[in-house]
Parts: sequence; structure tokens; C-alpha cells
Amino acid sequence: MIALMMGTVVNTKADGADTNQRTSPVIEKSFQASINLFADDVVKFHVVKPAGEKVKLRVCGENGTVLYTYILKKEKSARIGFDVSTLAPGKYNYIIERNKEEVLRKTIVKN
Repeated sequence: MIALMMGTVVNTKADGADTNQRTSPVIEKSFQASINLFADDVVKFHVVKPAGEKVKLRVCGENGTVLYTYILKKEKSARIGFDVSTLAPGKYNYIIERNKEEVLRKTIVKN
């Protein structure tokens, strides 16, 4: 997908915990979603959804500025990576919305 932002991560933590741990995924019979930070400084969104549903992936800065948006309309599943290595120190929110409702959010604090 789109490689957005490159650089060096000094220290990355999520909600005071090591971000290499996986988030609690949303799992239903026909819908699955997760947000995970991997050792290669890439946050990966994973979504499996029913046909016809609209799912939006967003990355927001601590002031609420949207840095990245990806909308899944026709795809039934997607694995989208977002390179966090060039982000300035601060707090970032990674959000998955399903039919205009937030279903999953992970906050990562980059020092």
C-alpha cells in the first residue's frame, strides 16, 4: 500500500505497555479487526468484513489531525501497513470505524 512517512523510532509505547503486544481484536462471526505494532516500526491494520459494509482506517495525531485515512468499500478483507518510523514524538491514535462507529482504537505514545 502507501508508504507514508520514514525515519527512526526512538521509543514507542502503547497505553504505558510494550506495543509489540497485540491489541484485543474485535472478532464476530462476520467481522474481525485488529491493530498491531510490529518490530519493523509498522502499525498493521487487519480487517475482515461482510460485503457491503464500509470500514475506515485512520491515524490521528494528538491534536486530532488526521494523518492517514483508508476506506474499505468493496474489499472483504485487507491488511494495511502504516510506517511509524518518521512520526515526531507524541501520542497517536489508530482507529478502525465500521459503518461510521468506532470499533477499535489503539493509542501509541512515541518518545
